[in-house]
Amino acid sequence: MAACVNSRWIGAIVIACVICPVLCSNILILPGSPLGNLYITVSRFGELLATRGHNVTVLINDLYYQRFAGLIKQQRTFMNFEEYKSGFNEFPDAYNLVTKSAHTAPSIFETLRVFDALADETEAFIQDSNTIERLNASNFDLILANVFNPGYALIVGTLRVPFVVISTTRALPVVDDLLHGLTSNPAYVPAVLTGYSDVMTFPQRLSNTFVYLVSAAMFEFVVLKPFKSIQQRYNIRPEISYRSLGGNSELVLFCSDFAFDYPRPMMPHAIYIGSLTARTPYPLSQVSYVKM
Repeated sequence: MAACVNSRWIGAIVIACVICPVLCSNILILPGSPLGNLYITVSRFGELLATRGHNVTVLINDLYYQRFAGLIKQQRTFMNFEEYKSGFNEFPDAYNLVTKSAHTAPSIFETLRVFDALADETEAFIQDSNTIERLNASNFDLILANVFNPGYALIVGTLRVPFVVISTTRALPVVDDLLHGLTSNPAYVPAVLTGYSDVMTFPQRLSNTFVYLVSAAMFEFVVLKPFKSIQQRYNIRPEISYRSLGGNSELVLFCSDFAFDYPRPMMPHAIYIGSLTARTPYPLSQVSYVKM
């Protein structure tokens, strides 16, 4: 009898060790605007999560089909897609300007126009009450958002779901400091477009600090201004600031490697994930060898 009881306990332990608990989460991905390779990079996270058994939904508009129709058709076999009508349809010049900014360095005035256009695009989504109702009914557990369009904070604030942000670039001083609560010391972390390295003279550090202050003021009071207006107009989480909307993320993922960045302190929730979205290379065929 004792041997039978012991064998039952051993069997229960073996089953408990072999059968692992399965946690399937309901995840929404905000890939941002259909520009350049941003969608390819961000949607790769959806592919990786879907292969691990999670239920993944990607939020896209009709403009995505103009650039990624083939890829989206392939991804429909393992991911869901929630579609809405793009606000850029009424402003084709604005969309062309945003598309241009992904390939060439825009001027200051063009940059401001780009963010105005991104704010209009975000507002068009917020006005789509039917899509928002469907998303709320899906009861998402987590949102993965591309930070190229700062309007992601408004969408996250509307849906009120925990979120993780994805940056397709390295950590940018001032910008990521303000949006994600990261820290950059202007004594050795050069501001964008200064041309300085991490080894600066005292006058260069003073100049770099001045650029930090001016850039922070412009970003806070000029670049984010149209998004703050939308937050107030639609009463999106009025109890907190716009920076808090985007700064409450669980994690900040940078599709870069620390080896390509300057020495700098990083907060615990900021993680470099360079090469995570890279696919396994395939060997070249004999035909390819001949063509080369």
